[in-house]
Amino acid sequence: MTEPAAEADTTPLTLVERKQRAARSRIIDAADELFAERGFDAVSVTDIAERAEVGRTTFFRHFGDKTEVVFAKEQAMFDAITTVASALWDPAPAVQTLGDALSALEPLVLQLCAQAISDLATYGRHTRLLDAHEELRAREAVKHQYIANEFTKALIMQNAPR
Repeated sequence: MTEPAAEADTTPLTLVERKQRAARSRIIDAADELFAERGFDAVSVTDIAERAEVGRTTFFRHFGDKTEVVFAKEQAMFDAITTVASALWDPAPAVQTLGDALSALEPLVLQLCAQAISDLATYGRHTRLLDAHEELRAREAVKHQYIANEFTKALIMQNAPR
């Protein structure tokens, strides 16, 4: 369940950066496995850290709590909105109507959906986890609102009327 990069970065990583990314990835994978096995409420930060073979301090260096782990990929998706919009909209589409806006957003939405479901098994576990936990569904709703706001900003940057 490695996090997708918003854009390809060719800068070589230091050993410390590689180890940090590996630890973060292990934490995400461990949490995903544990949540699937036991459910969100039955898993503690200590459980996740032990499964990921990291200390609690390392866990908290990457995540504020176990809820953040559930949504670990969202920042990459948010970053991708701007990056992908610029790449897809060169030249910028004419956006004057709602239909124009929907047409302009279509390739961006399709790419983000493809990114979200690139690992169908993980995506399925994620949606089942959200379905089973009201607090996580509320957080997901906030994420959807944020994405809608980012789409709006992207359209406005393309001189779409408000």
